[in-house]
Amino acid sequence: MKTNIMACAVALLCVVFPWAALADNERLCTAETVSGKYGIQTSGFSDFVPGPNPSKIGDFVPITSVGLYELQEDGTASSSETANIGGLVFPFTGTGTFTVNPDCTGTLTRTISIGGPAEDMQFVVVQDGAKVLLMGTYPGGRLFWGQLERLSKKHH
Repeated sequence: MKTNIMACAVALLCVVFPWAALADNERLCTAETVSGKYGIQTSGFSDFVPGPNPSKIGDFVPITSVGLYELQEDGTASSSETANIGGLVFPFTGTGTFTVNPDCTGTLTRTISIGGPAEDMQFVVVQDGAKVLLMGTYPGGRLFWGQLERLSKKHH
């Protein structure tokens, strides 16, 4: 009888508090999981050329960027980066919004100061938010991938 009562209690806890049944490495992700400051590094290819005589690979130019990213618990993001697009180096900033799913996948949409349509990114949160692996597409021909690596977690 005691075994049945205990089994019912555990089952009830798992229904009312589903995260109680998850192991430490299977915690649910939220915007709080990723809130904080990150370093960002990306690379990829683009058909967007911001100046004269870029170094082309077919119809595309290589791109890379490095900088800082900040993610807030309210789902907003801001960035400050330096990019190299086809050999042309310049700084830019970005602002956007993101969502984090319980399975630690997510999406981020941002606009950047150099213009063009909004960038859409897909990401996966790893190591409890210490890293965020991302891939982005820019409508019409930009593809990039990279990662965010945590510099500091927002303190409450």
